[in-house]
Amino acid sequence: MVTSYTVILIALVVAASLFAFQSTKIAREWVLEPYQVWQGKRVFTLFSAGLIHADWGHLLFNMITLYFFGSSVENFYTLGLDLPALTLPLLFFSGIVAANIPVLLIFRKDRNYATLGASGGVAAVLFASVLIDPFNNVCFYFALCMPGVVAAILYLVYSVYQSRRGQGNINHEGHLAGAVYGLLWQTVLTPQAWGALYKQVLDLF
Repeated sequence: MVTSYTVILIALVVAASLFAFQSTKIAREWVLEPYQVWQGKRVFTLFSAGLIHADWGHLLFNMITLYFFGSSVENFYTLGLDLPALTLPLLFFSGIVAANIPVLLIFRKDRNYATLGASGGVAAVLFASVLIDPFNNVCFYFALCMPGVVAAILYLVYSVYQSRRGQGNINHEGHLAGAVYGLLWQTVLTPQAWGALYKQVLDLF
């Protein structure tokens, strides 16, 4: 069952993206340009760029991933750890910013580089979920089902492939940073998860 904050996050990102699709001015102002931020301009884009997307395919891919993984993470936080309901949104939004920091440093001298998308926050949620329950089956497009850890690996492979293609202004470089952030976040909350993951891997052989 998808819980409330997962739905709210998806609705917020979809609404912001649709708004940017219709407004070139908003899209231009909200996109992250590391060179500009490094000069102290439009620092807010470290966050706002995570609310908008390049096209429908980009938006759909991120929101479907968030749909399946966000609900399980939210349930674990609220029911399993008895944490506040806002813990999931905090992970998602902080993941967006955390994923954009390395991108800012890498491309700070590139006047032409720009990026956007919620991929950093989605990757943070995805990899937190993998550490919580790595072999929990998830289904994409309501048909293609696989263990969460397999989906996470495929997500990174896709990101590396798209990054090397170098097409568009989607923040594929931020996927890895978001993934690391999600793992660190979940390690702080449940450090025992690594031991459980190790045991589950051993049980496969």
